[in-house]
Amino acid sequence: MPIALPSVEELFAAGAHYGHVRERSHPKARKSIYSTINKVHIINLEKTHEDLIQAIAYLTDQSKEGKTILLVGTKRQAKDVIEKVGNKHGIAYLSTKWL
Repeated sequence: MPIALPSVEELFAAGAHYGHVRERSHPKARKSIYSTINKVHIINLEKTHEDLIQAIAYLTDQSKEGKTILLVGTKRQAKDVIEKVGNKHGIAYLSTKWL
């Protein structure tokens, strides 16, 4: 079953282009940054969309090989989505912070 990916426009409408404050960003994330406005990084959504396609292909391959996939999302914004997807597809998930 093909997975319905959001378009670049849908990612933009959802606010996925807002990144961290410049001082809090990880150096490896620089390749995905489009620009900086008011000390906040703006994410390159075209690159994000390409990376999302690669990630789904990787997870599909791992699943076909019978490997375990663990969904992790402990932020308030991700908690409900992680639980919903994990329960719907029978995937192990972690939605609360651990010690």
